[in-house]
Amino acid sequence: MDTKQVNPPIKQETKKYTTRELLNLYLSLGSYRKVELATGIPHETIFSRISTLCELADKKKADRWKEQRTTVLNNAEFELVCDVLDTDKRAKATQGNAAYAFDKISTARRLEEGLSTVNLDLGKSVPAALSRISELKKMLDNQSDSQLTDDDTSGDSSESQGVS
Repeated sequence: MDTKQVNPPIKQETKKYTTRELLNLYLSLGSYRKVELATGIPHETIFSRISTLCELADKKKADRWKEQRTTVLNNAEFELVCDVLDTDKRAKATQGNAAYAFDKISTARRLEEGLSTVNLDLGKSVPAALSRISELKKMLDNQSDSQLTDDDTSGDSSESQGVS
């Protein structure tokens, strides 16, 4: 008598299954082989169709991240502020670590929102820049004037030599 275990025959495919149906079967049965036995679809095909669906889900997740990034960073920033202010956590860990993380998240959020990450005092910076531009213009004007004067004097000496 033969004591080998015989696998049940694979059901012949009679129904067209959507990828969603295959995914639900996979989630309920737990393996591609069991779905193959239940549907008659080769397990390689099932794997391929489900992984394609997962790739699409990842793209949707990435698109949602792009849309929600600022909100997520705002929430992370809030949580880190809470960590910095939490006396129990401060007793267990260095406040510098939480402050460093807060700084990085805050900077990322400000960049996402199109805000500056460094504040400049334009009341001092702009007048200083305008003053420097004015100084450079004067230097250029003086240089141009001295070149014109040099050209005039060299021209006078040649004319005086020609008149004699």
